[in-house]
Amino acid sequence: MVIPYLGFGGAQKVFCNLSKELSRNYKIIECGFNEKDGYAYPSGNELIYLNVHGSTSYSGKLLNFIMRCIRLRRIKRKLQPIVTISHLEGADYINVLSGNTGKRVLCVHGTKNHDGKIRGILGIFRKKLFIPFLYNRADKIVTVSTEIKRELCKDYNLEQTKIEVIYNWFNQSEINSLANEPIEDEHRSLFDRKCIILSGRFDIQKNFVLFLKVVKEVLSNTNCRFIFLGDGTLRNEMIANARKLELSYFSEWGSNVPFRDASVIFLGYRSNPYKFLKNAHLFVLPSNWEGFPLALGEAMCCGLPVISSDCPTGPSEMLAKVNGLPVSESPLYAKYGVLMPLLKDDSSSVALWSKEILLFINNDELLKKYSEASKQRMNCYDKDKIIEQWENLIKGLSS
Repeated sequence: MVIPYLGFGGAQKVFCNLSKELSRNYKIIECGFNEKDGYAYPSGNELIYLNVHGSTSYSGKLLNFIMRCIRLRRIKRKLQPIVTISHLEGADYINVLSGNTGKRVLCVHGTKNHDGKIRGILGIFRKKLFIPFLYNRADKIVTVSTEIKRELCKDYNLEQTKIEVIYNWFNQSEINSLANEPIEDEHRSLFDRKCIILSGRFDIQKNFVLFLKVVKEVLSNTNCRFIFLGDGTLRNEMIANARKLELSYFSEWGSNVPFRDASVIFLGYRSNPYKFLKNAHLFVLPSNWEGFPLALGEAMCCGLPVISSDCPTGPSEMLAKVNGLPVSESPLYAKYGVLMPLLKDDSSSVALWSKEILLFINNDELLKKYSEASKQRMNCYDKDKIIEQWENLIKGLSS
């Protein structure tokens, strides 16, 4: 199993979970590009590195790309795997180009059309050449949502018979056990008022920096608290924007008010986020794009009602249980949660999001209704059923 980096992230968590589960019946060896990004979710399986670092220049990127292909090719020849499963685009490319030793499975975790990081000249090459040409050379492609499969077939001319949808799963019993762990004394005061919680990397995908404007609007109309779980490259921008908006915030990296007095809490990454989720009242996901958001599913496992942006893939499939819905232009009260139009940097969009969050957080009946809906929905993502899909795929390729 190959992935570019093993630090914090949704794809990395899926990679770890799959590695652990498949190791019950297979010898699993994990492979990352290099060690510098850390190892956030250890699986207990053997781990090796290609030891090829990144580069900022086009020539450096090309050289590193070639070196990764060569080194993975050597590893495959030595190990003779029956299947190599790659996660994320950079690993997918070298999986395809590193030789035909064993079958090659590519796991696509997110949209390609709406990914804001696929841009510039390199982005054009990725969309017009690399994905259509290289992905069709794989033996199987696994997508985490039906909408991503539709996108790959329609816009990238990938063979439909090669693509299989296998959802991410959630270990409900494990999450419940962790959620029931007691909150530390220092954090109990967090929940002395109603709490709205968000979780994820601080980067452009999650749209947290802009969401702070919504936070400002909500806090001017009700006495609640916002908790952000996570960290990332936009940490300093998050803090700077909180300061600019004159929010009373506390953060792990420096704050402007004491912990108990803060209305906005930046808690950083937590080894057990579930006990914080369980004690909150509402979960919000304002992402610009997603694949199949783990943070949303984990919040629902903890019984949280959810409000999510209706980004093109992922949330609508989870909350509405209907594929191919048009993106919402107004709030949609779906069966399992509320879908919102994408949050934009204008006053009307900020006002719309603020209005819906205020409506929710001040309506106990609505909170209870969607809390029950969340728990009901997550029964659909049963671990054993989804692992069986993966094992059937591997058996089919190795027979």
